[in-house]
Amino acid sequence: MFLTSQLMALSELPFRENYALLPPDTPLLMYLVLIPFAVIFLLGVYKRMRLYGWTALKKAVENPRPLLRRMLDYAVLQARILRDMAAGLMHIMVSYGILILFIGTLIVFIDYDIFEKIGQKLLIGTTYIAFELILEVFGLLLVLGILMQLVRRYGGGGGRLRARLEYYFFLWGLLFIGLSGFLLEGIRINLMNPEWRGYSFIGDMVASIVSVFPSYVLLQVYQVLWWMHALVAFGLIAYLPYSNLRHLLISPLYSGLTHTAPRLPTITKTPFKLNELTHEEEIEIGFRRIRDLDWLQKMGIDACVDCGRCEYDCPAYAAGTPLSPRNIIKKFSKIMWRNEEEDILESGHLTYDEIYACTTCGACVIACPISISPLEYLMEARRAVVMEGRLERKAMETLNNLIRVGNPFGLSAVERGKLVDELKKMGVRTIEEKN
Repeated sequence: MFLTSQLMALSELPFRENYALLPPDTPLLMYLVLIPFAVIFLLGVYKRMRLYGWTALKKAVENPRPLLRRMLDYAVLQARILRDMAAGLMHIMVSYGILILFIGTLIVFIDYDIFEKIGQKLLIGTTYIAFELILEVFGLLLVLGILMQLVRRYGGGGGRLRARLEYYFFLWGLLFIGLSGFLLEGIRINLMNPEWRGYSFIGDMVASIVSVFPSYVLLQVYQVLWWMHALVAFGLIAYLPYSNLRHLLISPLYSGLTHTAPRLPTITKTPFKLNELTHEEEIEIGFRRIRDLDWLQKMGIDACVDCGRCEYDCPAYAAGTPLSPRNIIKKFSKIMWRNEEEDILESGHLTYDEIYACTTCGACVIACPISISPLEYLMEARRAVVMEGRLERKAMETLNNLIRVGNPFGLSAVERGKLVDELKKMGVRTIEEKN
């Protein structure tokens, strides 16, 4: 309060008075309450990073230029998300609202816990005015974006969105944070009546609305609501790494790191060199357990936003096959969190029909806003099936024909030539003739 009084005496500039209308011991109590939430959050982040591998992650970011370029394109500008304009705008409103309000909270922390402790003030004058205006605008965008998302989700979301409890939990929690933030601001303006109240245009309107209540009632409401606002925010942050909303943390990094890995199904990774193997070594090809995946593939599972665009564009899913690219990734996510040693083929979490329903067209990769490739997982699973001789009889015959005579029908070179001649007589053109 001494610093505030000094500022008021020396200048009439607008400034932010931190922890106004709250008891003096509120800052210390808030940090004590924050500690367990922060521990839970950091533990969740640590578990995920340990699963991916710190060494591999460090190696991948040694070349920052492509990393930052892709992060700008996919995570900041969100170019792929905007292909669906309606959903894309909602996502940008919410994501940028969360980001700017989080940055605003950090600035308040720096202003109070660093600048004020050395007798200075960061949020004062034009800086504070700009700060308030920016938070008002992005706070409003956040509230509007969440309302639009709730309407869309309760309306079915065009068949793409799923009614999972954790999504509604986060949306309603974020909506409470946004609305309670404006209400807290309105009560503060009403009780303190600063000369610069007009710059907080929404807070000023709320202040006029709540003016019908007595000051002592507003003060009590403010103090209770302030703690509710803080606890909900702490709770959402602590739960973030354990929910599907962890993509808020992982997908920006994953989208930047995918420049280090092949994204197309035609590009394969050789897991070994035959001339370096000994007779005792067991050859493992393909993917049967989460532990068989590399660190970037594991990160891709966690980065999935569950938007359903891959499923919507998948021709195999549209044709009614058991394959859903989204379901594949979400099943792997549950297994990875539960037990990465679990055999996905033996347990039936990934079936033969799912594996071979994929046409390898790449539509899911193109549709994904952060370039996750379900093809990588399905192709590795196919290799495991082939390596272990689990192919269906007809499929095995086709592969043997390709190996033996170079065509899937098992025709000899003479018989194949006769077939080509017959087709030409029927008017079928060869590839050379079509070109």
